[in-house]
Amino acid sequence: MSQKLVKDFTDFLNSKLAINASAKYLTVFKLLISYATEKKLLDINQVSNIKVNVKKETSDSIYLTEQEIKDMMAIKEFSTPVYEIVRNLFVIGCHTGLRFSDYSILRFANIKDGFIEIDPAKTKNKIRTNTKVIIPLHPMVRQILLKYPDGFPKCPPNQVFNRYLKEIGKMVPSLHKEFEKKMTRSHKVEKTIYTKYSALCTHTARRSFCTNMYLKGVPIITIMAISGHKTQENFMKYIKADNQKHAEILRKKFDDDENAEGCAA
Repeated sequence: MSQKLVKDFTDFLNSKLAINASAKYLTVFKLLISYATEKKLLDINQVSNIKVNVKKETSDSIYLTEQEIKDMMAIKEFSTPVYEIVRNLFVIGCHTGLRFSDYSILRFANIKDGFIEIDPAKTKNKIRTNTKVIIPLHPMVRQILLKYPDGFPKCPPNQVFNRYLKEIGKMVPSLHKEFEKKMTRSHKVEKTIYTKYSALCTHTARRSFCTNMYLKGVPIITIMAISGHKTQENFMKYIKADNQKHAEILRKKFDDDENAEGCAA
């Protein structure tokens, strides 16, 4: 084991894969080194100075605006009942910030006095106190709940859910807009044009919740309390507002300040 071996392996991955895909392999590689050291398969003196640098780039992942979520919810006819189940669960995710592992198994037992109370699957098996997340019911979520007085139907597995979700998104005209996605592969920046519906996945719901609440001006600490993010750095990776959106937020702040000064005068 040597630093040169690590460098050669890193260069090989970066020459074949996208940066984020390479990062996954390097993360596992670091874990293997730690495990081998712990089991005394590697001499700790041999690896103590070896560094594995894991580099990632921010993904150009999409989010749905509140209007686009309404457009999806406006679909009334589906070719199969499972499409409506997928749509409804996805919209619940958009208005709760829950991960797929949580909104796919949501039960009426989790709903109490107008709030969803749930121990997120990602944290409930860890030794940690107060992991419960409490989320107020959005009006659209209340509307969906009325459809299932006998409990939620069984949810398709993640991969199948994603396939159905893209097909549902294709039914929404506002999701036919195109966007450019950049990805570094083989040391080159590749640009690919996608339609918004083709990029939909289960995690788009959580990203949409965080971004829409941020754009509404909800305090970051409040959004994080609901989304379950532990650091602001990780939370901000979910915010997909572009520069135009940020400029509009600032302009609204300027207008509010100006109106307040006018009233004071």
